[in-house]
Amino acid sequence: ELMHAFVSYRVETEGSSGNRLAEALAAKIRSLSVENKDCKIPRHGWGSWPKSAKQPLPFRPDEAKVFLDSECLLDGQSWLTGFVQGLVVSMTFVPLLSWTED
Repeated sequence: ELMHAFVSYRVETEGSSGNRLAEALAAKIRSLSVENKDCKIPRHGWGSWPKSAKQPLPFRPDEAKVFLDSECLLDGQSWLTGFVQGLVVSMTFVPLLSWTED
C-alpha cells in the first residue's frame, strides 16, 4: 500500500483558494503520471491503494496516487488519524506554503 504524493495545505490560512490550488496540483500530478512518458510510473511502482484512505473516482491504476485530505479521508475518520496515516504511506510530501503579513 502506498501513495506517491501527499499534498498538504492549511485550511485555516489558505481557505478555498488553498483547496483549489491543492486540487489542481493533485490533478496535475495524476495527469502527468499518465500522459508524460518521462513521468510514467513503472508497473512495479503502482502499489495498491491504502485501505486507510478513500480512493477518489475516477481512478486509473497506472496514475500517481495522490493523498489530498478533502478527497481521501474516510467517512467518520478523525482528520488527525487520516492525515498521519496518509503521510506515513506517502513517498513524497508536497506542502503548499504561503506567507502573510499581519
